[in-house]
Amino acid sequence: MTLPANDISVHVLGRFAVLRGGVEVVLPAGRPQRLVKFLATREGGRAGVAEVVTGLWPNVSSATGRRRLRIVLRRLHKACPHLIVRKNGTLALHKRVEVDAQLFERGAQYALGETGPRGSGRLDPIAIARVAVGRYAGDLLADDVDEPWTGKPRERLRLRYLTLVGLISTSGTEGDTRREPTAPDPAPEGEAGAGVREPRMPPRPPSRSGAEALSPPQPEQGPAEAVGELRVA
Repeated sequence: MTLPANDISVHVLGRFAVLRGGVEVVLPAGRPQRLVKFLATREGGRAGVAEVVTGLWPNVSSATGRRRLRIVLRRLHKACPHLIVRKNGTLALHKRVEVDAQLFERGAQYALGETGPRGSGRLDPIAIARVAVGRYAGDLLADDVDEPWTGKPRERLRLRYLTLVGLISTSGTEGDTRREPTAPDPAPEGEAGAGVREPRMPPRPPSRSGAEALSPPQPEQGPAEAVGELRVA
């Protein structure tokens, strides 16, 4: 049975892993894994075909890169259907696939007042900051520091983490910030826990199914073709 895309989560903070229904999916090593990592570091989890080819095969011709990309997409589709889709010449992680770095950044933006309602309608930013800090299991793709496309997003997320640490430390609260990645995003007002911890490498993903999704399901994605049907021009 093929599980829907909202049962898939991608972990790039610290250790890289892809989970389907709470069980780790073994993706083909090499370029297939790099493609998932590449998309997970792009804004919105998407990038144009040309950008993907340049990122994964910087020293080959466009025609050669696109041919290799088709092979990679077929291998990924076989290993994990619904993980990547294409629409209007763009490759993207399926809209319902959850990426821990995106959940962290969404919480950080809310806690820092960059998004969400203003005034009395806002949830407690310190409580949301604690949840976001709890998601930060380590620097972005810590085992891929040599990949040039990981540098800027890694630094951006690290800076957000340190900013949240400062926000929590100056709030005068105490306690434990460590939260399970299944916590809602953003957290309800009055969420228990405070304090700050250093980034840690995440434990290995659960070996059995049944893990909760990282956040509530998002609206259905618009029409898009599965990567198994992708034809890169």
